[in-house]
Amino acid sequence: MGGAYRRCYLYTVLTLCGLAVAVASTAVLSRMAQAVGLGLSVPTEAEVSATLWVAIVLLLVAVPVWLTHLLVIAPFLLDPRERLSRIRRSYVTVWLLAAVITLYVGVSAFLVGSVGVGVVADRSVPLAAAIVAAIVARVAWRWRFD
Repeated sequence: MGGAYRRCYLYTVLTLCGLAVAVASTAVLSRMAQAVGLGLSVPTEAEVSATLWVAIVLLLVAVPVWLTHLLVIAPFLLDPRERLSRIRRSYVTVWLLAAVITLYVGVSAFLVGSVGVGVVADRSVPLAAAIVAAIVARVAWRWRFD
């Protein structure tokens, strides 16, 4: 039973760190999209600087914690029983489901902002969220069936 709690803890930490990396990536990508004209306005230098600092801080905290926990669980990922464990499959399924829902909402919001008649919307955030969600979905899909 202790092994199940340990795996649950490890996958929870991997999930939270992955979420932090996804948020940081989305923030940076949305600022980049705003800079090329997909936003309502071009971001100021202060806004870009603030976004980059938040992203850097998130990455400085999340990446080492993620790598440490991944190194703990990595040897067990080669075990066929671990690949078929309910805990692993549950977490990866939640990652995939969250990514697909985010992808759907991001693409929908981007399209409404792009082609909606009389709609003025910032398209940078939905586009950035959709790109990051597509990457997360691909990784989750790969890990689900390895």
